[in-house]
Amino acid sequence: MKQKLENGPKSANEFCLVILRNDLIKNGRVPDAFKDLLSLKGIKMVHGEMIMPTRSLMEKFCHKDDTWLIAAGQKTVNILRATQQPLKKDVLEYGYDILRSIIDYNTEGVFWALLLFGPDACARINKLVGDINPEQAGYGSMRAKYSSDSGYKAFKEARAIRNCVDCSESPSNSLFQVGLLWPGLNLNNLVSS
Repeated sequence: MKQKLENGPKSANEFCLVILRNDLIKNGRVPDAFKDLLSLKGIKMVHGEMIMPTRSLMEKFCHKDDTWLIAAGQKTVNILRATQQPLKKDVLEYGYDILRSIIDYNTEGVFWALLLFGPDACARINKLVGDINPEQAGYGSMRAKYSSDSGYKAFKEARAIRNCVDCSESPSNSLFQVGLLWPGLNLNNLVSS
């Protein structure tokens, strides 16, 4: 990874990567999403690009460990048991099904990758984007406004929730993802002007 950001930003500023997925683009809601993101005081967009992701890129981008896979798979097992559906796989296998569906969803078409920068960007943008389950995302959050899927339905079907908006969980996660999407991007140049 060739990015540079010597000693990090000089304040509480940080980067946050936001993904606006293909279904948001198809529904013509990208301008609304941009408006939402740029409504956060002190947050500015420093880089953005439409990307046609490859499966190989998304496998690296969406890498999950066994703890995540087991937790995701357990949600499916819990819903199947609660609805008295048969269990056809173990928890980890259901977790892998969910991970594969995340990769499939991310490679259905182009998405907007936006790099935002500002004070406490990741925490503030995560709050604006809302809970991963659109039904629990909170009134006014981007996932509540723009996503139409349900966590219950997704986990019952052992697949990922189809969220049309995603963002980095932390500054370090953001830098990792940026390194995959834009190797060689000099972050210092983006914030020095």
